[in-house]
Amino acid sequence: QPFQNTIFKKSKEINNSIRTVGYVHSFPVGLPSNLIFRDGSPEEIIVNGDDQYACFTNHLDWSSSRLKILPSTRFVKKKSENMSGFIYLPIDINSVSKIIESLENFIVNNNGKFISNLVVRNHPFKKNSKKHLQAIKSINTLLAKYNNFFSNKSDMNIVSIFIGGSGSIIEALERGVEVIHICEDPVFQSYSSALWPSIKVTEVNDNIFKYQLLKKGNLIKFGDND
Repeated sequence: QPFQNTIFKKSKEINNSIRTVGYVHSFPVGLPSNLIFRDGSPEEIIVNGDDQYACFTNHLDWSSSRLKILPSTRFVKKKSENMSGFIYLPIDINSVSKIIESLENFIVNNNGKFISNLVVRNHPFKKNSKKHLQAIKSINTLLAKYNNFFSNKSDMNIVSIFIGGSGSIIEALERGVEVIHICEDPVFQSYSSALWPSIKVTEVNDNIFKYQLLKKGNLIKFGDND
């Protein structure tokens, strides 16, 4: 972020021998333009996966000598929480009506394939947001309208639907979940196999995408529990 670049730049002005190191602690985002190498970038940066390394060197103007791949210290291999069968809301919602329209479009045009019952999961920082509570109510009304499209049988296609920008999409893919992504702004929010080659991207329509992981561990290398 700009203030971080400023800290690095000012530190080097105070004493050029100061070593500056950055660490990308979050999951890869659809368009990581904030991580382009520029004035004030750290001399070295630690990433958590091969796809990140390739993206930084091929698209973000980082030299390989500045990069190091290490397992994540934030996200660990073992996790009991199930990430399949949910509709995940983002921290920011622009238009509830657009989300409902897109979700209905996906349900109706799912080629007659039944999918597992879905439960709406609000963003943890937006528990009291009126817009998020309105979105939850509207989505549940929509799911009830099309309840014959869903099933709780074990052989159903188990997916999770993510709305808007969310790094948790990467975690879900790495944990074996098939992901449907509904984007309010596809240019900035959707993932591309050009930037992230381990993701197979199928464009359902202009703002709905289906993701499948081609190789585990390339997007992010989970750390150990300790």
